Amino acid sequence: MDFLKAEIERKKKSLAELHVLDGEAKSFRRKDLQKRLEDRYIQEQTGGLAQTESSAAVVEEPEEDELDDDLPDITMEEVYRRLRLYRQPVMLFGEDPIHIRRRLRDLEIEASQVIQDRQRNDLQEALNDLDVEAVHDLLHGEQTTKIELRHSWDELLLQGHILGQKGYNNDMKIVRRFFQFLLGQWGLDLDNRPKEVRESQQGKLASAIFRQTSTYLQPLFKELRRKELGEDILVGLREMVEWLMQREYIEANNAYLRVAISNAPWPIGVTNVGIHSRTGREKIFAQKIAHVLNDEKQRKYLQALKRLMTFCQKRYPNIPSRCLEFRGLQQGLYPLSPPLDLEEVKAEKRLWQKAKRAVKAAEAEAAAQEAEAAVDAAPSSKN
Repeated sequence: MDFLKAEIERKKKSLAELHVLDGEAKSFRRKDLQKRLEDRYIQEQTGGLAQTESSAAVVEEPEEDELDDDLPDITMEEVYRRLRLYRQPVMLFGEDPIHIRRRLRDLEIEASQVIQDRQRNDLQEALNDLDVEAVHDLLHGEQTTKIELRHSWDELLLQGHILGQKGYNNDMKIVRRFFQFLLGQWGLDLDNRPKEVRESQQGKLASAIFRQTSTYLQPLFKELRRKELGEDILVGLREMVEWLMQREYIEANNAYLRVAISNAPWPIGVTNVGIHSRTGREKIFAQKIAHVLNDEKQRKYLQALKRLMTFCQKRYPNIPSRCLEFRGLQQGLYPLSPPLDLEEVKAEKRLWQKAKRAVKAAEAEAAAQEAEAAVDAAPSSKN
C-alpha cells in the first residue's frame, strides 16, 4: 500500500514539473502530456537552447470541441459514400470516425473552392474555342472533319428491335450507339454547311451549342460504356430510344419528362414529412424521382439528350401530329431538314412491327420449349 502511494506522489510530482495541469484543472489530454515530454527531451538534448515550435503549438492549438463544431452531422455510411464519390479511401490507418469526418470536410471545402474557380459560361468558352480554331485554320489551312459514323440509321433500327430482350448490358450498348450516332450526324451536318454560314454569328452559335452538347454527354457515354448507369435511368432512356426509332416524338418527349422531372407527387424523392408515413408510400419508387435534380452532371446530360431529340425530329421527320413543336425549331441550329417521305416512314413502321412480332414469337417458342423440357425432366408418377 505504501508503494502505491509513493508511486501516485511520484506521478503527481512529474505532472507538476511538466505543467500539464494549468490552474485548477483536474484532468489533461494525453496529447498535451506527450507534447510536454517531447519538449523536455529536446531541451535536454540541446542543453535548453532550442525552442521548438511544437510547444507554442500546444498552447495555441484549439480545443477538440472547437475543431468538431463544423463537422458534417451525417451517418458514417453517408460519410463513406461521399468519400467514395471523391475516389478517396473510406478509412486510413489509425483513423477514428472524427478524423474521417474531418477529412471529408476538408475534401468538400476544397471541392467547393475548385468549383468556384471553374465557374464559367460553357457556351462562351465554346465560342472562344471556335475563334481560336478559326485563327488556326487561317494560318495553317482549313482542317478536314474527323467525325465518322460507325453505324447507320437502318443498322440501329435492326438493333433496336431487341431492346429490353437481352439484358441491361445489351440495352446500354444500343442506347449508347444510338445517341452517339445522333451526335455524330449532327456534327456532320454542321460541318457540311457552306463556309459563309459557318462563319456567321448564327453559325458560330450553332457550332458552340453542338460542342457544349458533346461535352455534356461524355459522362453519360462513360457510364454506359462501363455498364455503370443506374437501372432506373436506363429504363427511361431505353423507352426514349424505342420511340425515337419509331419517329414517335411526342411519346419520346413524354418518356424524357418521366426521366427528367417524373410524374410523382413528390418528384425529388421526399416520402415523409414527419414521424408518420404518408398514404401510398410504397408506390413511390426510383423511377419517380426527378433525376434532373440529383446532381449537376445528370442535369447537363439530360439537357443534352433533349437537344438530340430535337435534332432527331428535324433530321428524320414524321407527320406533324407525331411531332413536338414542329414549327418552333431553330433553323440555324439543325441545318439539314430533309423532306418528309411518308412511304419511308410507313415502311419503317411495318418493319418495326414485324420485328417485334418475330421477337415475341421467338420468346413464346422458347418458353414453350422450356416448359416441355421441364415436363420431360420431371419424374413420372406411377399409380
